[in-house]
Amino acid sequence: MSDSASELQSGLSPSTITTEMFLTTDNAEWEAITESRRECAKSLVENAKHMHPNPMCACSVGQMPTSSGRCEAEISTFGVYVDEICEGIKTNADDRPYLVMQKLSETLPYAMCVRKDSDPLVINALCNDQCTIDSFVEKYRESGDPEVPLKLIG
Repeated sequence: MSDSASELQSGLSPSTITTEMFLTTDNAEWEAITESRRECAKSLVENAKHMHPNPMCACSVGQMPTSSGRCEAEISTFGVYVDEICEGIKTNADDRPYLVMQKLSETLPYAMCVRKDSDPLVINALCNDQCTIDSFVEKYRESGDPEVPLKLIG
C-alpha cells in the first residue's frame, strides 16, 4: 500500500504527518499512536452523543427556547469549524454537531443549539446581548482543549 493510501486509511490528515515523525517512528509505534488517536476520537464522539442527543435547534430561526420552554428571546449566532480531533483524526460530518455542542457547553454558560449543520456549523446561543464572538473565542482559548480545536467565527 502506498504511503498516501495508508495515510488516508488511517484517518490522519497529511498535514499532521511530518517526515521527521514518520522517519523516527517504527511501524509498531506508529500503529499504536494511530490507534490511540482513533480511540480518543471514538470516546469523544460517544460522550458527545450521550450528553447532547439532540443538538439541532427546535425553535424557528432567530429564536431559542427560554427556561420555560417557549421559543422566543434574543439570540447570538456564530459559526464553528471542527475538522480534526485528537491530533489529526478527521471528523465525520454526522458527528460534528454533537462534538461542537459538547465542547461549547463545557466552556460557555449559555443555552445553545446547532441551527445549521454545514461547514461551518451555525450555532445559536441564548445570552441576552451579554456575549460577543470575541468573548466566545477568548473563553474557548482559555479552556485550552487540544483534543477538539474549534475555530469560532462571527
